[in-house]
Amino acid sequence: MIIIENKIISDDVAEAQFVCDLTKCKGGCCEDGDAGAPLTKEELDEVNNAYEIIKPYMTKDAIEQVEKKANTSMMRNLAG
Repeated sequence: MIIIENKIISDDVAEAQFVCDLTKCKGGCCEDGDAGAPLTKEELDEVNNAYEIIKPYMTKDAIEQVEKKANTSMMRNLAG
């Protein structure tokens, strides 16, 4: 157990595999905060590959937002 202030937290919080439930969170990790959703290297590779595939179907504004916020060239460097 971990104690933070007056709260007892299960060790599972630190040890359990994180899995998104998009039906509940509605993309909260992806939208809020500076870090975005937690990704493994393999997941990051998939995101980068998918981006190149779907980019031609995205609006100009959407592409600008992805490249501004996600900085895809930096993501590729981190993944490689």
